Amino acid sequence: MSSASFPQLLRNRAIHPGRILADELEARCLSSEDLAQLVRPSSEHIDRVLRGRARISGRFADDLEQALDTPSHVWRRLQAGYDETLARLAAEPDMRHDIELLGKIPWREFVKQGWIADRSTDVERVGELRTLYAADTLNGAMRDQLAVAFRITAKTNVDPWALAAWLQQGEWQVIESRLAEGSKLARTFKPSLFAENLRSIRGLIGRESFWPEMRSLCAFAGVHLEYVPHIRNSGANGLTRWLDDDRPLIQLSLLRKRADIFWFSFFHEAAHVLKKDRDKLFIHGKELGRSSSAERAADEFAADLLIPPEDWRAFGEGGVFTNETIIEFARDIGVHPGIVVGRLQYEKNVPQNRHNELRVSLDLDAFSTDPV
Repeated sequence: MSSASFPQLLRNRAIHPGRILADELEARCLSSEDLAQLVRPSSEHIDRVLRGRARISGRFADDLEQALDTPSHVWRRLQAGYDETLARLAAEPDMRHDIELLGKIPWREFVKQGWIADRSTDVERVGELRTLYAADTLNGAMRDQLAVAFRITAKTNVDPWALAAWLQQGEWQVIESRLAEGSKLARTFKPSLFAENLRSIRGLIGRESFWPEMRSLCAFAGVHLEYVPHIRNSGANGLTRWLDDDRPLIQLSLLRKRADIFWFSFFHEAAHVLKKDRDKLFIHGKELGRSSSAERAADEFAADLLIPPEDWRAFGEGGVFTNETIIEFARDIGVHPGIVVGRLQYEKNVPQNRHNELRVSLDLDAFSTDPV
């Protein structure tokens, strides 16, 4: 994984003592209201400290010593260290340059997704972003995925900063998955097993709960599968890339919430994995998809796996596309009717506004599972 070392990333950040206090309260199963019963500040002020928006004063440090039995000087030193780090970082030329970039980066979107914390100072915001992008600095020493994002998004309306954050978040989730207890991920990529498991994954289409089994089937074959929420202007439905452990990552979003688009995107990315093209990063989206031979081959693979070509030809020759015939055909080939409608609309066999009642949207809750 191309990222700055963790010590360097931590050096570029100022850790507010309120975050440490929050961890301490969580360990003791205490809320801010509980603490407010023991100290003079109100629960509102304590909440501001926990969010990094107020200082731990000397008086508050003394109160914490009485309430939590932690020495007052510990909290004073944490606050002083934070203040000193903040001042040091603010004075660095790289920090000043990075702060100038904040207006170009949709960091509030990242806060909304929970990818970075909402900080009160520009220095802290830059620190959060440096960690998100796995970069020593935002200005200059950009990582591969940001350079790739700028190259890919030329002449599009896609924001390269948003796309790069989406790319990197997938890698951070892979790290969390690797650390997860009881990981099912195979030691090596097993292409024949993955090809076989794709058939089983196809059988999950239309189920209300499909994500845990889908991830497991990928993991058994040595494939990382991650869902990363769509960020405004990131433009990506999915991507395929090979990580440093020589295993592939398929990363998906719900850029367009239609289930048929999600499933097509997955099988499209699966085609890139089976081809084992380790030297390229494939990003697929409404504005990012490119008409290369590799992309066209992946589209054909996904279309044929979802709807076998001979069945599609026979259905098309009938020329009667009603809700009833679509549902019957979908049942015969074992897919959701929305898959059939999406294909009919894409190939202009029916108008875009026809049969949409058969196309369903995926609920974001479907992806709220523990990492594999």
